[in-house]
Order: sequence, then C-alpha cells, then structure tokens
Amino acid sequence: MIFVMDLIKTVNVPETARDWEEVCRFFSRQPGFVSGRLLETIQTLHPKEDYKLTSVCCWETDNAWQAARQAAKNDAGLTNVLPKLAGKFCAFKGIIDHGSEYNPAKDGGADHGDQMVLVDVIYLTEGRMKAYAEMWHSANLYMSNKPGYIGACLHVTTNAEKDSNKIKYINLAEWESKEIFFASVDTPEFIEIIKDFKNDFSLFLSKVAKTIKPAVEHMMAEAT
Repeated sequence: MIFVMDLIKTVNVPETARDWEEVCRFFSRQPGFVSGRLLETIQTLHPKEDYKLTSVCCWETDNAWQAARQAAKNDAGLTNVLPKLAGKFCAFKGIIDHGSEYNPAKDGGADHGDQMVLVDVIYLTEGRMKAYAEMWHSANLYMSNKPGYIGACLHVTTNAEKDSNKIKYINLAEWESKEIFFASVDTPEFIEIIKDFKNDFSLFLSKVAKTIKPAVEHMMAEAT
C-alpha cells in the first residue's frame, strides 16, 4: 500500500476541511482507494511549520494514486476546489517501514473513539535513516507496554534520495488521550531512547476530524 499524506497550512480550518472532504469523496470513488483520514492539530511540540491539518490517504498501489490524481485534475466538479488547496500543503508519499501490525487503513481507517493521533514529522539526512528506524523500533517496544497506547506505524518516504526532501519519515501513533501520551514520554527511559534524535522531529497532536471509506463499502454499510 501507498500512503499519501498532506501536511496542510490554513487560516480557515473549517473551509479547508470541507474542501478536503469534497476531494476525498471523489477519490473514494476511484479504483484502489483504501481509506482517507483528516486529522486536526490540537497542540504542537517543536514545530518547524504551522500545520493545522494532516490528510492521510491510503491507496492499494502508486499507479492507482497517480490515476486518481489525474482524474481529479480533469474533473469539472473539482475545478473550483483544487486551486484553493494548492500551495497550502507539504506532500509526503510513503510506505510502511515498521509497525505493520497496527494499520488503521486495514479496516477502512476505523477510529477508536476520542483517541489522540500523534503526527510525528521527522527531518533527517539520508545517512541517518537506518539509525532512526532502529531507535523507533526500540521506542515502540517501550511504548507497547504503556496503558492507553493503541499503536503506531512508521512511514518512510519513497523519495529518500532527493536532497530537497527533508522529511524522511512520518510516524503516526494513537493514544487514548494526550494526557496519557505526555505521561508516557516524560520518563528518563524514553528520553534516553530518543536522545540522539530529539531535535529531528516536529510533533502535531491531533484529533480525527473526518474518515472517508471507499464509496462502494460506504454504500453497502448504509444499506445494511
């Protein structure tokens, strides 16, 4: 699967969310669409940019994504929507590198109540990627025993060789609440695990604003 993530800047979150939903519902009717989620930032830590929303769309293949992207550009109904979204986001395309046992896309982006979703944006040089992935694995093992921890997935860019692409990983982690998250990371053990990379990430604590399932699945669910 391919994950297409957009880190979105906006001064009007409700309007941008409505525009996102219109575009994502179009995508939900395209072959190969798995799920779409819109996450709204509620708190930031070490932000390099002021991202208010994060879009996470999952596709069966990159070819399916590219075809849907072209179809959206050619769709008359989206003529007024796409220009409003252009230039507001930083695009990231990746695959799951670690944490495949936890993947909301497997069940159509199912949510777990009022969970907090951590969008962890990691800025690295290519030469430090392997060490970071090893650290992430250790951190995930540590967190897996903490109460309130739902799971995490580390996504690696498919364009790591491009020097202009500073974002090499995006980690998505879910917790029952941000209070539980802060209690778990504010420990000497966790700080020791992440010490070599503490200046390489930006954290966007988020809530799930919208979930979109494939159109056929959505219509079948409504019919039952």
